[in-house]
Amino acid sequence: MYAAALASYLYWRRAANARGRERLFWRLWAAGFVLFLASDLVGLVEWSHLFGSGTQTLKLTVSFLPEAAMMGALVIQPEVRERELRDPVVGYEAALVGLWWVYLYLVFVTPWRAISANPAHFWASLVGLHNAQNIALVIWLAWLGLSSEGRWRRCYWSLAGAVGLLAATIRPMYRNLDLRLPQPTMIFEALVSGALLWMALGPAIAGEEEEAGSEPAKARAAELGAGGWLASLTALGIPVLAIWLRLRHSYPLAIRHYQLMVSFATLVASAWILYQWQAVSDRHGERLVVELEDSLRGVSRLQGRFAEAEKLVSLGHLAAGAAHEINNPVAAMLGYAELIRADEGAGERTRELGRKIGEQARRIRTLVHNLLSLGEQASFEVQPVDVSKLVQSAADLRRLSGRQTAETRLRFEAQPAQVRGDPDKLLQVFYRLLLALAKNGGAAIEANVRMESGGKRVVVEFIEQHGETTTAEISDAQKAQSGEGMSLGVCYTIVKEHGGTLLHENLSSGRRSFRVELPGLDVAPPA
Repeated sequence: MYAAALASYLYWRRAANARGRERLFWRLWAAGFVLFLASDLVGLVEWSHLFGSGTQTLKLTVSFLPEAAMMGALVIQPEVRERELRDPVVGYEAALVGLWWVYLYLVFVTPWRAISANPAHFWASLVGLHNAQNIALVIWLAWLGLSSEGRWRRCYWSLAGAVGLLAATIRPMYRNLDLRLPQPTMIFEALVSGALLWMALGPAIAGEEEEAGSEPAKARAAELGAGGWLASLTALGIPVLAIWLRLRHSYPLAIRHYQLMVSFATLVASAWILYQWQAVSDRHGERLVVELEDSLRGVSRLQGRFAEAEKLVSLGHLAAGAAHEINNPVAAMLGYAELIRADEGAGERTRELGRKIGEQARRIRTLVHNLLSLGEQASFEVQPVDVSKLVQSAADLRRLSGRQTAETRLRFEAQPAQVRGDPDKLLQVFYRLLLALAKNGGAAIEANVRMESGGKRVVVEFIEQHGETTTAEISDAQKAQSGEGMSLGVCYTIVKEHGGTLLHENLSSGRRSFRVELPGLDVAPPA
């Protein structure tokens, strides 16, 4: 009794530290030991004659349940990691196994005591069914031990040996107890206690779960599909067995009626379990289909990104190769242009032409630099960034450059607008957008920074105000000539790297605006 109590405690404690199917596995074993302990307690009550012989039926019924709970645990197969699809339905499979053995007890054992008293037939059926149950449990444990590896092989083999020892000694113990033979009874009691203590070592023999990333324990038992054939056995075996029992004319009519009613009730219960099993399996399958579709869409997006990355890398290689060849003559052109400007003997027109040549050479150098920036695929350092401060810094840089005269008006919200990104690259984006708008000759540029969608999105708008110019919108040819198209391409690439979008809009009177949308700080960063 104490050994059974210790085993139930150890198994239940191990179940509290486990998870998933392994937790249910240890819980069912702990329930089996609790039922075994309850059977002993009822036996003590019967032996002391406190409640008469009526407690014997309860004792015999309870003594049959521990092995049923243990065999239900074996269906779970916690050692098999590859079959996670069975996780939601293993509880129903265990219930079917327990229901099958309870049904066998009700139709073969109970009638000969509750319906038509026949002690000889009753004890023969009880002992025969108990032996079949123990043999099936030992064979199943041995097969699982043979099919598994690592800690689960040790666990299954140990449990098979302990259950075999318990099955071989518990009957002789009760027989000698009934015959009032104290010495043989004590010997068999010691063997039963040893078998229970051996079984109590199951969690320790199994050891702890493998660390994450380690090779999972292999198990060929998964190929048997235990859940499927057990369900078929229950669903088809009950009506077949009921028909066979109905045709046993050697049984009294009352027993055959009782067996038919028990078969019908058990069939209803098994049908309900199968229905719940199928419903849970369908919901789990639908969820997996949705996850699969999401994964396929993710793979498609990644393929698109990889293709785009390969294009940009190719462009970067091309630009890197061409930049060296272009920069050499450009450097020579700049040198000659400076020599012309510094030549005191040259006329004013000649020096002016030298200055213009230098400006065009510097423009070529800028275009080459932008082309190299567009092809860059270097990873950026992600950190929390205050967008308002970056826009303020970009406006200060534009003003200190002295190349633009348009005023920048900043409008920020009171709360900080933070995103995750590379501050240097985002500053480069805002600075280039301010330069692109200032080239149009507007009187002022309005920069708005605000948060939308409850902080999930940060929006930065650069809007060109009315100025002295009345020209129409800048043509693509003009943008390309000034290098702006390439610069905006660099901005678009950087914003996309940060999971955002860059939008351009032509307003009235030749004005333009840029809108940058970036994920907020609390939003998961892009892959």
